[in-house]
Amino acid sequence: MLYSLGSNGSYQLGLEHDEDISKPEKVNFPEQPKKIACGGNHTLILDQHGQLWACGDNRMLQCCQNFDNITLDGSINRLKPIESSYIHEFHIANRKYWSMVAVGWEYSVLVEKDRRTVWTCGSGPQGELGQGEVRASSLTKIMIPYLDQNEIIIDISSSVKHWVCITNQGNVYGCGDGRKGQLGPVVSKMTNRVQFLAQIEHANKVCCGLQFSAFLQETGRVSILGGDRWKLSEECIRWQNNNPNISSLIIDISSNWSTLSLLDFNGRIYAFGRGDRAQKAHTVQNDALAIAGGSEHNIVLMKNMEAYIYGWNEHGNAFNEDRQDVYQAKNLGLPGMVTYVAAGYATTWIVTENK
Repeated sequence: MLYSLGSNGSYQLGLEHDEDISKPEKVNFPEQPKKIACGGNHTLILDQHGQLWACGDNRMLQCCQNFDNITLDGSINRLKPIESSYIHEFHIANRKYWSMVAVGWEYSVLVEKDRRTVWTCGSGPQGELGQGEVRASSLTKIMIPYLDQNEIIIDISSSVKHWVCITNQGNVYGCGDGRKGQLGPVVSKMTNRVQFLAQIEHANKVCCGLQFSAFLQETGRVSILGGDRWKLSEECIRWQNNNPNISSLIIDISSNWSTLSLLDFNGRIYAFGRGDRAQKAHTVQNDALAIAGGSEHNIVLMKNMEAYIYGWNEHGNAFNEDRQDVYQAKNLGLPGMVTYVAAGYATTWIVTENK
């Protein structure tokens, strides 16, 4: 069962209405989601088969398909599968199935099953599409330079104006806005073509904030590009250096626009960066299984298969009707065991086991 709550002005919650909601509502979605990726006002879901689904604002074609069933302002008013006729135009084989998806403000990035071929669509005024001078586009294949024969993409992440991916050889590629160092020293302002950015040995996970990109290595070490604002990078590096035994236990990372959260093997959460909107209010200190970061709020999946939420709450996305930020993590109290959580731009998503 899929639930959503939060900002919904463009039907991005897939609920057939456009009202913000502060309590989880069931989404009419027939498959079990594998990955939920959220943009400024659109949402993409990969199901367990790799089929892509979309809802929300599609005025810039960021939903990867021109839909027939849209409202007058261009928004898609219900989750529905991408039609193969649109995808057929660009694909010869495996045209309806994908391995990864990342979503920014008005753009989307898809990785094919081969984990080497990348497509982008939507609007990218800061070069987010990686299509050169093209700033708005339907789904289009782009080049990832320098990939050797045995190199594949193992993770991808995006933020408002940039995205990056890492490969099984530790190579980092990306494009978009780099003015705050989020694309590393290779890009001083922006790049509208995917570039090689860095080599981070044994990196296996990436997450992007508004002005930073963070990478988790197999050793538990976290490397950061950018992150000078809010002293995020400085805080995290100092903590790792002062706590090497704990740092080596880090198994996952997650980001808000301005906060980086780390999850260790024992289920503890550590956060760095901005904290004035309760982004660091991880009052559930132990037994976390996974954490998902939205724009400035977080949802945590616990080892007992319950979900807790905290942080910025302007649109009700952190489960508070009064729209006040949530400083004490709240149990969503959903029926059934929670199996997956995701968060977007003031949106929150929860998957529970099927009854």
